[in-house]
Amino acid sequence: MIDVGPPVEQEFAVGALRLRGRLWGDGPADAVLLHGLASNARIWDGVATELAGYGITSLALDLRGHGRSDQPLEGYDFPTLAADLDAVISQATSSPPLVVGHSWGAHVALHHAVRGCRPVAGLVLVDGGYLDYRVVPELRAAEAEARLAPSKWEMPLETWLEAAWLGTQVDSIGHWARGFLEASVVVDDGGVARPRLPFEIHLLIARELVRQEPRALFSELTTPFRLCVAVREDLPLPKAPAVERVRSAAPTGLFCYHEGVSHDIPLFEPVRLAEEIAEFHRATVPASTS
Repeated sequence: MIDVGPPVEQEFAVGALRLRGRLWGDGPADAVLLHGLASNARIWDGVATELAGYGITSLALDLRGHGRSDQPLEGYDFPTLAADLDAVISQATSSPPLVVGHSWGAHVALHHAVRGCRPVAGLVLVDGGYLDYRVVPELRAAEAEARLAPSKWEMPLETWLEAAWLGTQVDSIGHWARGFLEASVVVDDGGVARPRLPFEIHLLIARELVRQEPRALFSELTTPFRLCVAVREDLPLPKAPAVERVRSAAPTGLFCYHEGVSHDIPLFEPVRLAEEIAEFHRATVPASTS
């Protein structure tokens, strides 16, 4: 891991809403990094550190309802989230940035690139943005929502930090991984943790996600994009057919595949992912700003 200074904590006003982010590097942001559902900006700590080493200043944003950002009870539809991103881009950048989204954040980035107001130089979609629940006739909306609905849980913080999905890798990944996990929960005075994202908001987002039509958005997309796929089948729908639908809708896109790694590529392969983002940045940003 490259040794760079700590990020600068930033706050952005979107009307009465306050969104918060972590700026890695000097000057306006070259890239804006969006996390997934029930995640937070700190999942990008490893990637952002590496990007700084490439001379790329990145802003990892806590989307509304997540991390340290405000938690309104509404506004989780894609048009509102795209408007949030427009506001942040206008405040944090001086030229069209690269927008990098993981999981649900990739769906937000895709919608914004097609329907948002502020131009972007390119998209990097990290194992997200391509799943379309509408193309599976037998998968009714209610069932899709059930697959995406969170479990209601609470447990001691230390038990959460040793959760089975992460195994014993939390400390081997880097010191920042523990910070990412802690930022995903709230802890009461007795040391018991529960999800930071309220159950009701999680469900609102799930409902919007199953209504989105990614293939239609890809067919309208004119922004250069790169799709990074975690090959392991660990999402609610099969990945391979979904990727092929994207290829047919947007044949000029670039595709890369992460073998043997789970959905959370920013967590488990930050060095390789940063290299892919930096390569794409070099290829897209000069053309967009010339």
